[in-house]
Amino acid sequence: MAVWEERAGRNEALFRAVNDNIAGSEEQMDSVSDSFSVFCECAKADCTLHIELNLGEYVQVRRHAHRFIVVPGHEQPDIEQVVERHPDFWVVEKRGEAAAAADAES
Repeated sequence: MAVWEERAGRNEALFRAVNDNIAGSEEQMDSVSDSFSVFCECAKADCTLHIELNLGEYVQVRRHAHRFIVVPGHEQPDIEQVVERHPDFWVVEKRGEAAAAADAES
């Protein structure tokens, strides 16, 4: 497995785990807000951008193990493809070694 692809998969899985905790807190608090903020789940280790979305959108993405939420323009075409485009975020799907690395970290 290419080192970069493995690292990208691990980084994205880490951000997904953090975002899962944020979404779980929102759900437990039965938040009155329509949206909440999560971290961009891109492969860039230094990315600290946030994305606003609602719980339903978040849950929909999480139904697919290889899908991640990224800021538009943060996709990495060599390891993933954009499968959904929303005004404030895109959903990418990992493939190949990056998908396997993300699975291993989940």
